[in-house]
Amino acid sequence: MTEPTRRKRKGCGCGLGCLLAVVVAVVLPALVWLVSSAVPGARAQAEIERLRQAGEPADAAGLRKLLPQIAPGEDNAAMLYQEAFDRKVEVAGYQDIAGVPRERWTTGNWQSARHFVSSNTAYFDSLDRASRVEKCDFPTNWDDLVNAMFPQFARMREVARALNLKAELQLAEGKLDQAAETCATEFRIARHAAQSPTIIAQLVAVAIRGIGAKELQRVLSEGTPSVATCRRLFTEVDDPHRVQAWVNAMRGERVFGLDVCARVEQGRYTPGMFGEDRPSGQAYAMLAYGTAGRPFLNLDKQRLLQFTTRNVEAFSLPWREAKAAVDALEAEEEQLPAYALLAKMLLPVFKRALWSRDKDAAYLGAARIALAAKAYRGEHGKYPAALTDLEKDGWKLPPDPFTGKAYLYRREGPGFAVWSTGPDLKDNNARDADWSHDKIDQPGYDFVFRCAR
Repeated sequence: MTEPTRRKRKGCGCGLGCLLAVVVAVVLPALVWLVSSAVPGARAQAEIERLRQAGEPADAAGLRKLLPQIAPGEDNAAMLYQEAFDRKVEVAGYQDIAGVPRERWTTGNWQSARHFVSSNTAYFDSLDRASRVEKCDFPTNWDDLVNAMFPQFARMREVARALNLKAELQLAEGKLDQAAETCATEFRIARHAAQSPTIIAQLVAVAIRGIGAKELQRVLSEGTPSVATCRRLFTEVDDPHRVQAWVNAMRGERVFGLDVCARVEQGRYTPGMFGEDRPSGQAYAMLAYGTAGRPFLNLDKQRLLQFTTRNVEAFSLPWREAKAAVDALEAEEEQLPAYALLAKMLLPVFKRALWSRDKDAAYLGAARIALAAKAYRGEHGKYPAALTDLEKDGWKLPPDPFTGKAYLYRREGPGFAVWSTGPDLKDNNARDADWSHDKIDQPGYDFVFRCAR
């Protein structure tokens, strides 16, 4: 064999070895990366398509379908609320007494309260008109969910406090019917807040109803409004769409999660999206997610979809079944792998949200039963001895949202108490929760609506 031939063969051997080295070092890992990214990515996309086929929102366009559908020219309560906000006359000192029982007002407090209410006739008139419109949809940039703003919610909570102040003055003047009607306005406003498919909207609605229920309890403890008012408010303070509103909120959270995933995929994640003022380890991890970490991002996205879809299903169930489903979800969440950064960050606190949903329903149902008992007294001259007396009179009473059974009720001196067992499902003898402490995981309390007389 000649020398040139030897050199040629030697060169071929080196080229093959280098090629194999390149395959092992570069091509094979690239293939593994592509496959490990593509498989969970395809599964996540298939789940998104399944949601779309089922009519579930999977993007901003789908989310808009959950909003109140308001035709051009049709009344939108949001416009009337904005009119009310613009008409509000600020009065120094009134905010210091909002939520404070008038028994504790000073002379200066009384002057501030009267000045505020008398200066805001147009404001209160606009609020009442807005609350009576069926649909409400405030302008929101749903195409940019991460940066979407909801300034109306803070103002709606302020409205509830202002209405309580007005109700207190009406009570002081002995205007029971008008004070009860003012409380009813708060419940209608809460229904409007809940029409937005977000968790924050539901929590604001819960807060507004809580403020209204507390004031209604004061109104009913001071006397008995007319039978007509009690009967009308029995229906008006209800919100038959509460459960669906929570389900829609969980759907909105799922779309929000998908929007964040898309931003990470496109390299548009910024620390400010979650309130960070400078890059952190989490921010750098998100940047890596969109490039070399794409397999982990797709796995994370798949987990997020699974959890949020199961959460949507859980919030359509009554308390017992929903709690079991939520407990299972939270237990699984604790076992999520380290790479599931988005799932851990974006999954809402299911148990607390569910507790808020049914605590709200419990107080609302108790308030409605109290109105029925007041109407009964107006018609029969006495309170019912038991809730069965109301049912015999034709009242369709709501069940306790926690047990699914009848509320508990008893006469207490000249008045009465009606209560839900709360999440421990036990009768704690109408021992109301101590709201100065976090009671969500502690047994031994009920959700109580008391009328002193």
